[in-house]
Amino acid sequence: MAYAVLAVSCGGNGGGGEGTCAPACSGGLVCRYDACVPLPAACTASAGCSGDQYCDASAMECLPWGVGPGGTSDRTCQGAPAPGVGFPGLQCEWAGPPAGDAFPDHVNVLATPMVATFDALGTPSIVFTSYNFTDRSSESCIGANAAYYGVIRVIDGRTCEQQATIATPSVIGAAAVAIADLGGDATPEIVAARSQGGLVAFTHKPTGWEVLWQTSSAFADNLCNWTGPSIHDLDDDGAPEVIFYGAVYNGQTGATIDESIAATLDSIGLGYIPVVADVDGDGVPELVTGTQLFAWNKATRRWAPKHGVPGSNGHVAVGDFGTFPVTGQDDRTHTDGIAEVVVVYQGVARVFTVAGREVFTAVFLGSGGPAGQGGPPIVADFDGDGRVEIGSAGATAYNVFDPDCRKGLAGEPPDPATCASLSITGVLWVTSSQGNVGNLTGSSAFDFDGDGRAEVVSADECFTRVYDGATGKVLASRARSSCTWYENPVIADTDGDHHAELVITSNQSCGITCPAVDPMFDGASCLDDTDCPSATRCGRDQRADVLGRCRCAQDPDCGEGYVCRDPIAGAAPAGKVCRASHAAAAMAGVRVIADTADRWVGARAIWNQHAYSVTNIELAGHVPRTSQWLRNWTQVGLNSFRQNAPGDPALVHARPDLTVKQAKVTCAASAPAVSAEVCNRGGDLVAAGVPVAVYASTTPSKLRCQTQTTAALLPGMCTTVSCDWIGAPGAGAVVVDDRGTGSGVARECREDNNMLAVDASCP
Repeated sequence: MAYAVLAVSCGGNGGGGEGTCAPACSGGLVCRYDACVPLPAACTASAGCSGDQYCDASAMECLPWGVGPGGTSDRTCQGAPAPGVGFPGLQCEWAGPPAGDAFPDHVNVLATPMVATFDALGTPSIVFTSYNFTDRSSESCIGANAAYYGVIRVIDGRTCEQQATIATPSVIGAAAVAIADLGGDATPEIVAARSQGGLVAFTHKPTGWEVLWQTSSAFADNLCNWTGPSIHDLDDDGAPEVIFYGAVYNGQTGATIDESIAATLDSIGLGYIPVVADVDGDGVPELVTGTQLFAWNKATRRWAPKHGVPGSNGHVAVGDFGTFPVTGQDDRTHTDGIAEVVVVYQGVARVFTVAGREVFTAVFLGSGGPAGQGGPPIVADFDGDGRVEIGSAGATAYNVFDPDCRKGLAGEPPDPATCASLSITGVLWVTSSQGNVGNLTGSSAFDFDGDGRAEVVSADECFTRVYDGATGKVLASRARSSCTWYENPVIADTDGDHHAELVITSNQSCGITCPAVDPMFDGASCLDDTDCPSATRCGRDQRADVLGRCRCAQDPDCGEGYVCRDPIAGAAPAGKVCRASHAAAAMAGVRVIADTADRWVGARAIWNQHAYSVTNIELAGHVPRTSQWLRNWTQVGLNSFRQNAPGDPALVHARPDLTVKQAKVTCAASAPAVSAEVCNRGGDLVAAGVPVAVYASTTPSKLRCQTQTTAALLPGMCTTVSCDWIGAPGAGAVVVDDRGTGSGVARECREDNNMLAVDASCP
């Protein structure tokens, strides 16, 4: 039997330091803080303490966690951001329903997926519409043909296991759902565009999903609808309303409240995504369009025109782009708490004040083809200058627009501190994408590495890419297939592991042809070998001051979704790199992508509607009252639109620290049983499934058995795992976060304290 440094409670009433242990400590143990512990080693910092110990700064000696002032974990356990580093791998996939499902052919996903938690004790679920045809015409967006109605799928956010199929009534395949707690029972509902027109809401009961209500109105029954509803509390009464185009319905009953402007908002012909916000801070929510701001009148319960916007009914977003007074000098350096309106329409991006003054205009740039229409815009600080920019997908390229990328009043060039590209077109950067057939595709944003600069996530016909927000460099790529609707990738913590996941959709529509290798992605970047799959290494090219890339020798080295190829520029002395690959056949379904290097920071575990802006929905799905709603652009770090936020800002860079507190060997006739108590002494949760390996102390060391944790470990928590020793008995070691290959799955603040010796020398 072998134990780590172990604290033994001895009673007494000492107050710290050596304390008072009664009876006195024996067997070589000494008294510290009323506990008997092995003789401590001297230290100056916890990094000098081995195993399950920390450094008591007052006494400069190593003590077991749980003894003395150190508590049970180190809440300062953090890691530095690593911009641009990550190796996204497949966490799980839904490629179709399980056997026996009534809709086996409904595998094509055309609309934005949503993420929410329907069971307070469970993991988040992913909700999406699925479709059984391959057109891009009226069958997908108008409920005219019962043979091609859509159905809703609900899958587990961690495993992608299907949890439910919701098929009655049927829904529009190309329209996104929205999710929120409509009835105040702390369980969110799903609202979808009904195939026959109007809306339907589904509620979750112990027996399954049931219809909560259907609208009596069949509004939009003849419209090609790629959009979907939004949910807000317009009346400030704690009971949210559902907005569809410009129509408003009671969120609890589905009763029609106002359809007076419902059919006037769609000039694109494929649906207006409802954007509702109190843009001017007067306490009254507005419906934001490219031609008009409509204020909600609680007395008449109708939309009333408020301010004209000389744009068009294109795609819209809101954010605070600076101070733009009616008279006087515009000021991009200071936000004033009043939002501006972004409108994207017919290849032009515009920004208007709430009074209707145009303060920015830029034309989409294409790449070897037409610039295109422009998809639903995102708003975020992409270059880290403290000012927000705009992103939108065009037909042949993705554009990020920056109002700072213009000449000054005296004709001076842009300031490189706020427009690093020094462009004067209003476009910070533009990068190619494979022709989006509709050139109306959505995108999203997230600060994956926590460095204060948001990355762009955009999906074209063949690949979903993560772009560096400041330069447009492709940081990550994963295959997908779609002839593209309004759909955008979604970033959320789908499995409760305090790390972001990326949800990607695919469909087999339109006969898209994709290249075998992504021509835009030049391999995954790395700081060291731990950022790469175990069969690869981190190698730098000629410059030592730039990030390395994971180098490989053959395709299997890179893992699923990648092939081992020369860099885009050609063969390099440092070796081949892992580039994103695409199968010849079109894909379908939903894939959840997670960073295998564990570099991505945490994200909120919810994305509830296409017009998502963080503060529009609480984590459990509750819709805030208008009077209590925090205007997104006034919150620190949240001046954004269609960008998710960290789940807990205080934990952005927090990391776990895994140790083995104690281990024992139980001799048996069949084989020694090794059990070990493993703990998390860091500042962040670690998810279930942490591997634990037991090795023999031979040279080279030989794996004797493996196991893994079965529950998430919060900071300070411990759990016991066990496995049966295989092979000749003898001395060995238990190593937590080890897959039996010397590599683990968790990125810790300390990687040198994961081992504890054991002795399995059984008779």
